[in-house]
Amino acid sequence: MTKVKIIAILLISICLIRFTSISVYATQPGGKPEGKPFEELQNAVDDLRNKILILTGRITDLETWKSSVDNLLIDINTKITGLTARIVALEEPNTLLEKVKQVDGSGSGLDADLLDGLDSVSFAQANGVYPNLSVGYATSAGNSDTVDGKHASEFLSLWTDGGSYIYPNNVNDTFQITDAGGLYVPGNIGINTTGPTQKLHIFSDDNDAAIRLETGQRPGSHNFTMGVDNNDNKFKINVGHHLGYANQFVIEEGGNVGIGAVNTTEKLTVAGTIHSISGGFKFPDGTVQTTAASGGFKTYDSGWFPCSTGGTYNKIHNLNTTAFIAILYFATDSNGSNAQNVSDGFRDYEGEERGGIIKNINLTTFTIQAGATYVHTGLDNTGNRIDYNSGYYRVIAIAL
Repeated sequence: MTKVKIIAILLISICLIRFTSISVYATQPGGKPEGKPFEELQNAVDDLRNKILILTGRITDLETWKSSVDNLLIDINTKITGLTARIVALEEPNTLLEKVKQVDGSGSGLDADLLDGLDSVSFAQANGVYPNLSVGYATSAGNSDTVDGKHASEFLSLWTDGGSYIYPNNVNDTFQITDAGGLYVPGNIGINTTGPTQKLHIFSDDNDAAIRLETGQRPGSHNFTMGVDNNDNKFKINVGHHLGYANQFVIEEGGNVGIGAVNTTEKLTVAGTIHSISGGFKFPDGTVQTTAASGGFKTYDSGWFPCSTGGTYNKIHNLNTTAFIAILYFATDSNGSNAQNVSDGFRDYEGEERGGIIKNINLTTFTIQAGATYVHTGLDNTGNRIDYNSGYYRVIAIAL
């Protein structure tokens, strides 16, 4: 009960008692005084009593209205509190940004202001304090640009799961990925290209497009480097060196393969000894040889290769001798279906101008020099002479 109501009730009680006494006294038998003045006084008292009763009702109504107003104010206050919380939530990113801008390295107060006292493990997170996905992980460091003692260069880190994340190694440095148990990419990956066309697409503007394989147990000379050599556009695999240095394995655009040799004039060029453990060697006629030729003969077959007037062709025979017999053949097609014997390969009957000769002979190589005028002069089907400016050569050599 309010003070106003208590005072009003007291005043009404006093007035009722006072004027009731006057009224009773004035109406007693033989009571004096009487007459018009006292009648008017009685009427005034009655009127005052009625007004006091009306006022009492009004005060009661006022008290009821005040209670309604109190309830309304409580409801408004509750809604204002909720609205304030939403405004604060909307302002938190801006507040965070401003706080980060003002970091002085002292490491004081930032947690309590931004993260309700939690450690600065992540400034944007999901799944609680230890998130599976978060941005802003920081590790302990002692540089001048720190937040609560955390390294400022790692504020743009990205957690990929509960125990690993992607982070910048340092300012103006590369990004690193901690051990995440594997990296899954559903599409193509491009390195130095924004439009990868394969699952892994490596592009280089001016350097070798290569992949290097190396282990911590076998560093340095034991690493493998494979890729496209920028100097000659050949695919190469080297051990312990950059592309183009040792050329352990080479594949040319035309499909020729070289082992230990970069100049692959044949489908397979080997600089060294070929060791057949089993199976032997299969020749174009379909026969397979698993043992050396009887009598200890060594043979060499260059296979058919294109030739033209004035051309020079170097071959690796690996007979390990200069004492061998060689036959030079000529044909107009690559399969040798119309092969003709040019000569013994060392001097044709027309001399160097009208055929091919073998020269510059050493233990493992020789050179085939096509004629300056014709690569071959022979006879047609009717026995008439015919000259050829281009075609295909093949050398077969036999040595003891």
